[in-house]
Amino acid sequence: MSAEEQGKSVQNPQPHTHQMNASTVAAVRREVPPILDDMVQIIDPTVRVADYALPSTNKIVRVTVKALRGRMAALMANHGAVCLGRNLDEAFVVCREVYHGLPKAYRLANHRVAISWLSTGLEGALMCIEGASG
Repeated sequence: MSAEEQGKSVQNPQPHTHQMNASTVAAVRREVPPILDDMVQIIDPTVRVADYALPSTNKIVRVTVKALRGRMAALMANHGAVCLGRNLDEAFVVCREVYHGLPKAYRLANHRVAISWLSTGLEGALMCIEGASG
């Protein structure tokens, strides 16, 4: 029985997933830009990829925490995703957005077309980028 099922509050959960979408993009090791509105609102500016580290080591913790700074999700190189939330429901929403939004944003960012990246700054302006880096 989970802590929430027992009536206990789970604070700041950090689900780690091995979703095929997240693991595939993590293997490419490229930061995913803020193209889709839902991703910007739920995950924050970009989805960073942490440097590669072996599982169950202090190094993987360090590099993942670094990649998560200022974000609600990050990818671990050649591994999967880590999602954050103030509670389990919120962390699940972040995981779901990684699952659905990440492959779409990655595909859009790698097409050679003009894409509007959503600014996460206070000005809220749109910046037009001529093509994606490739």
